[in-house]
Amino acid sequence: MSSIDSVNAATVPHLLTFPVEDRMIKLIERCFDLYRGIAWDDHGAFQPAEEPQGCPDGCDDPIFTRDSDEEFPNFYDIQLSPRFAYVPVTNIPTTDWNGNSTLTIDSIAPVYLQRVYGGNCNPSGCGVSFDPGFGYTTIASSDNVSAFTAFLSPQGSLPGKLSLPSAPSELGQHRVPRLIRRAGATNEVSRQSSMRSSFR
Repeated sequence: MSSIDSVNAATVPHLLTFPVEDRMIKLIERCFDLYRGIAWDDHGAFQPAEEPQGCPDGCDDPIFTRDSDEEFPNFYDIQLSPRFAYVPVTNIPTTDWNGNSTLTIDSIAPVYLQRVYGGNCNPSGCGVSFDPGFGYTTIASSDNVSAFTAFLSPQGSLPGKLSLPSAPSELGQHRVPRLIRRAGATNEVSRQSSMRSSFR
């Protein structure tokens, strides 16, 4: 998905003007826009926009289907990443971001965490930014994470039931403990946990 080799030839020169970290983010944004059936123009910076091909009205085949093991309970690889999460979706005007107000959660959406910002931040940016997979960065132990970005998974792009509205709270769909009754047992309940000690 993040390889420039499969990109439309007219799009490549635009992408090559960015550092590799930003290029990777733009490639995924492009992929998600085209998957949704939306022309990709890099937020207006790339013209003429690249039109979707194959499924111009939006795709619906899952694209995050890799499953490297068959452990029980079984999970897709994307579920085993600490960067995969469900977050609340709100509809708040930017003028209401400060102070106290009632916060209404409209829905829960699947995301994949990407860039982390830290250090001293101001309207023009932050002192430190870090993208997993692109080396490392240094930050003072007294500094905190100020913000992060994430990719919102397009509807239909996740396998199984992971895109359903009920997915965040459905037992057995995630790396959370669940209780099952063993065959033949009357009062015995075994606890099965899919929590993994290693991060992928």
